[in-house]
Amino acid sequence: MIPGMITKIDHHCEDFIEVARRYNSVIEKHAGVDLPGSEPHIHITSSPYGEQIIHFRLFCPTDRAIHLEQDIRCDFMYEYESRFAESTTEADKT
Repeated sequence: MIPGMITKIDHHCEDFIEVARRYNSVIEKHAGVDLPGSEPHIHITSSPYGEQIIHFRLFCPTDRAIHLEQDIRCDFMYEYESRFAESTTEADKT
């Protein structure tokens, strides 16, 4: 599921990823800080209650952040539903 999500995120970012890489580098040099990087990243953790927490991180233009978040969340929910809907449905039948 993760490789598929990375592919979809890459597709959403393809029109600005080169600019993001340059800006990331410029900001690091001028501010003297080490930024996480311009490549999309997915991190999965568990809460103390056993819930899965999924973090998506990407370096993007501010004015596109909300739209990208919605697109990525939609992609994730679609992938999750298509992968786990059958097993959930089968468990509900028993």
